[in-house]
Amino acid sequence: MVLGNWTTAGGEQRGFIYYRGTRRDIGVIPGRRTTYTDINNAGYITATGASPDFPDGVRSYLRAPGGALRDIGNLPFPEPTLNNALALNNRNQIAGESGELTFPDQPLRAFSWTRGTMRDLGDFGSGPNGGQAINDRGQITGYMSVLTGFRSRVAFLYSHGRLINIDGRPSTVEERSSTGNGINNYGHVVGASDHLSGFIYRGRTMQSLNALINPKLGWDIASPEAINDAGQIAATAYRGGVSYAVRLDLIRPHGMAAPEIDLSEEAAALE
Repeated sequence: MVLGNWTTAGGEQRGFIYYRGTRRDIGVIPGRRTTYTDINNAGYITATGASPDFPDGVRSYLRAPGGALRDIGNLPFPEPTLNNALALNNRNQIAGESGELTFPDQPLRAFSWTRGTMRDLGDFGSGPNGGQAINDRGQITGYMSVLTGFRSRVAFLYSHGRLINIDGRPSTVEERSSTGNGINNYGHVVGASDHLSGFIYRGRTMQSLNALINPKLGWDIASPEAINDAGQIAATAYRGGVSYAVRLDLIRPHGMAAPEIDLSEEAAALE
C-alpha cells in the first residue's frame, strides 16, 4: 500500500491509498486542512489536521483501516498547540513533535505515543526537537537542538529510554546540522548532515554514504530518507547538477537475520 496526498482543483488537500493498481481517495479530517504522513502494514495511518486559520493549532490523528479517527492528544503545553505525528510503526506506535503554538518560533518537543500515552523524549539542552522515524522496536530517530551555535541541531537515536547523540562531533564544533530521517529494525539510521552529506549510522559512528560509493561515478547522496532491514536505502541524490531518486544497496548490510518483532500486541485500540 502506498499513502499519498493530492489537491483538488478547488485547493482542498486530500489523501489517497494506492494498492494493486487502484488509487482510492480517503478524504479529509472534517473541518481541517489534512496531511497524511505514514501508513503501516495493517493499514493504520497517521495524519495531521490544521484548521483554516490556525485558531486551535494542529492536531494529529491515528486513522483505522475502516476510517475511524483517534486524536492522539499532545504534550502538556497551553493551547493552542502544534502536534505533528510524523512516523508510525507496525505496533501503532507514533513518533513526532509537539509544542505550544507561538510566533515566530515554536518550542517543539520530540515525542513517542504508545497506547494512548505520549512521552517527551527529552533534549540536549535546547529546542526545537522532533522525532522523524520509528522502527518496530520503538526506537526513534530525528533531530535535537544543541546549545552551541545558532540553530545547531544533531541527529539522535532514542532507544529503551536512552537518548543518544549520534552526530559524533564534539561540542566545541559550534555550527552542527544533522538529522536522522529513517531507521530499520536493527537500529541503523540514515539521514543528512552538513559535514558528511548523506550518512548511515550502524551503532558506532556516522559513515558518509558518498564514501561507500566509487567517487568516479560523481554522485552526491544528499538526503537518504528510509532504510529497510535488507540494507536498502531510498535517497535523493545529485549528479551533474540533476536531482535523482535512487536506491542504494549496502554490500554487507548485516551478518544476522532480521530481529523478530512481536506484532501481536495492538499498541493503540481505536475504542
